[in-house]
Amino acid sequence: MPPAPSIKALGSWILFNQPYYIAGQLWFLYALLYDYIIFAIIDKLHWQKLVNVIIPVGIAAYILLAQGAHLMGKSIPNMIYRNFLIEGLPLFCLGYRLRLHRNKINVSNQWLITGFVVFTVLCPVERLLMGRDFGVNIVSFGQVITLFVLCINNPSWGEKRYLTKFGALYSLYIYVFHPAVWHLLEKAYALVHLDDNPVAVYAMPLLCLFDAALVSIGYVKMKQLLKRVKNKKVNGTAV
Repeated sequence: MPPAPSIKALGSWILFNQPYYIAGQLWFLYALLYDYIIFAIIDKLHWQKLVNVIIPVGIAAYILLAQGAHLMGKSIPNMIYRNFLIEGLPLFCLGYRLRLHRNKINVSNQWLITGFVVFTVLCPVERLLMGRDFGVNIVSFGQVITLFVLCINNPSWGEKRYLTKFGALYSLYIYVFHPAVWHLLEKAYALVHLDDNPVAVYAMPLLCLFDAALVSIGYVKMKQLLKRVKNKKVNGTAV
């Protein structure tokens, strides 16, 4: 049973984007909405220079709260730094700033892809050195920057590459459905006694991604079918 409604739960949702009554992983949707609103206000008031402060201060605060506190033996709830303000807004503004200065960035795709791969490989290394297996890694900011610049430098990829088109159509639904799929997989693993099998456990994220993609495809196809049926009924009535 979900916890009873409380002022504390409401405050955590408003201030830290923590959803108590739906999957916690969906905090990002609330955070993104907040960041759209904040950035719209910044743009409306012509405070774009504020972005130059938000990016370094936000990233520094994140590293200090997420990893620095851990190294000092302090335990800080992840919602304190994984929210619209500390994690969301600096990265949102970083993407804006990189795109704004895209003509000044002269880095080849080969170097960007190499950098992305290197930072990705360093993620488990950092977690091993830090002695923790939760939270966004410091090297993840390198991942983000190389990926942002790669996408900004290659806008035509969205028109030519099937994977990009697939992401544009299904990625939101995959994100929304994946917590439910994950919990169903947990129950299925327990039912067939695979929850302690190392190979099965490591394969679970891939299974979750695959199953969530199938559910998302089915959902989109169903929406398209219902839309066609509705249009036929409207056209039939009009005739």
